[in-house]
Amino acid sequence: MMLRTSDVFVSRNGSLYCEDVALADIAAQAGTPCYVYSSRGVMNRFRAYDEALEGFPHLIC
Repeated sequence: MMLRTSDVFVSRNGSLYCEDVALADIAAQAGTPCYVYSSRGVMNRFRAYDEALEGFPHLIC
């Protein structure tokens, strides 16, 4: 069974994935705790802010 909790983090058969990479694999290589960011997720949020501010002078850093 696949459970979609966001557009980048997905649960498949009891394992959590980020952009099709198993977080268990990342934890095995990097150790824990570790922070995992999705480039697609960051860009999606950036675009949402940028579009929401369209028409207003803004700078997103």
